[in-house]
Amino acid sequence: MMTTSNSWWRRDVFWNQALAMLVSLYVLGLFIPDFPKLENGALYGAVVICLFGGRWKAGLQSLLHPLFLLLLAFLGWLLLTSVISDEPTIALHDYRRAFKDYFLIFLPLMFVLADASGRQLMGRLLAYAGLVIVLLNTAQYVQEWWTDSAALMDIKAHRGWGHPLVLFLPFALMQMRLSERRAFWAWLALALVEGAMIIATGARGAWLAMFAVLAVWAIAGFTRKQFVAVGVSTLALVLVAYFALPAFLLRDRVEQGFDTSLRTTGTWGPAIEMMDERPLLGYGFGKEAFSREFNRRAPERDSWPIKKSKGPHSIYLEAGFAGGYPALVAITLLFGAILFYGYRAIRHIRITDSRLLALAATSSFIGFYITRGALETVRWSPLIILIGIIIHLSSRPAAAR
Repeated sequence: MMTTSNSWWRRDVFWNQALAMLVSLYVLGLFIPDFPKLENGALYGAVVICLFGGRWKAGLQSLLHPLFLLLLAFLGWLLLTSVISDEPTIALHDYRRAFKDYFLIFLPLMFVLADASGRQLMGRLLAYAGLVIVLLNTAQYVQEWWTDSAALMDIKAHRGWGHPLVLFLPFALMQMRLSERRAFWAWLALALVEGAMIIATGARGAWLAMFAVLAVWAIAGFTRKQFVAVGVSTLALVLVAYFALPAFLLRDRVEQGFDTSLRTTGTWGPAIEMMDERPLLGYGFGKEAFSREFNRRAPERDSWPIKKSKGPHSIYLEAGFAGGYPALVAITLLFGAILFYGYRAIRHIRITDSRLLALAATSSFIGFYITRGALETVRWSPLIILIGIIIHLSSRPAAAR
């Protein structure tokens, strides 16, 4: 199959590169809420290109990968519990919004990954996506400064940018690791700016996610020279941020520590209490289902300090609320399997750029889903991209290249 794939790549270079660009634009578009046409246009453009030339065949074998089968089992259970929920129309609407793209983007993604040129291009494009996020966040700072400087003091105004910055940071580190001289310093500068912007969000979950990513790369990704360069630069960045940023944004929150008392009683606790009421089937998927059940109970629950739903504030509890404890077990198994196959790819691949792509996808998953997903509700859509990369690179034929 790979011989055929390689022949497609040589014969249709333009369309294959366009496919890689569209898949990457789709991921970027997930985090630009004011421009939904980018996400949808890139998705459907990638699907159309994938239908021609037999490109869709490149990913068929991956549909039987154990990780993909675990994903299907998890999604199937959430679908079942949404169908039989009290408000199936609402639950199924949220379910479609969260997961329909999985089945559209997977085969285009797998075709892009089927050739070394496609993997290299996509790795670069995802790193550049981080640069786009940096520019958009910078533009927001400039607009606030220009129109209303008081808006710069709003701690929540830039918090949403922390999600894509955590997701794309490992791909900047990947390009830094693959580069030399000026390119190395340019990618390091981008990674440091991404880190500075993550710190400036004031979101402690984002800070933990960033440090989780850096810890993984320190262990498995950097040479000694790069470790020193990144370590010294990161320390300098943290010290400058600590003393230069407003106290309420960093110093006060550091001194406050990672106190989870409000989450424990106001979001996590209520989510667990509601799960206990329907431990087997849950309530159906989505924010609307959670908010409906939360807001109905909150006035009578004196132990809940929050009286209007802010969501479960955990992707694990979001799954558990939607599908009961079976869904909580399923997502735990799924995430454990992702870590296992990610580690397997990192351990066994001998080609440097493919190994670093596996490391970027795995560390991005650890930062975005394992770490920040435990503390906040994060988007489901990027998960299929990271799973797809890990599925391909953890397969034996891919690992041999």
